[in-house]
Amino acid sequence: MKIAIKHFNDLSTKELHQILKIRSEIFVVEQDCVYLDIDDVDLESHHLIGYVEKEIAGYLRIYEKDGSVRIGRVLVAENHRRKGHASKTMEGAIDFIRTNKPSGLIKISAQEHLKSFYGSFQFEQTSDMYLEDGIPHIAMVKTF
Repeated sequence: MKIAIKHFNDLSTKELHQILKIRSEIFVVEQDCVYLDIDDVDLESHHLIGYVEKEIAGYLRIYEKDGSVRIGRVLVAENHRRKGHASKTMEGAIDFIRTNKPSGLIKISAQEHLKSFYGSFQFEQTSDMYLEDGIPHIAMVKTF
């Protein structure tokens, strides 16, 4: 998987279309979750895109909020799952943050069933379970 990280302003219209399409496929259709995916956070985010050939296999966005760096909208395309792409995507994000945004703290709102996945990157749970768009989530943080 080849990784590209671009600020919103540097995305081509085709890249933006691909990102919004795959986010809608996974978060709205696959997870049956009606919510407004496109938000103003995208405008200030760095977008990590993991490509296999010319197809998006993994994606996430990196942004700052309340003095900390956040990772959100983490996904792996259905036909690319169980191939290590989720780990490569997270590793790419953590490396980018260490180099470019050395705040020492990364926060995520993780789907609860992915606690052990994020734990493998030393994220620690910091909240009880809460519902976000009808899906059980937990807050997690990583310090470095």
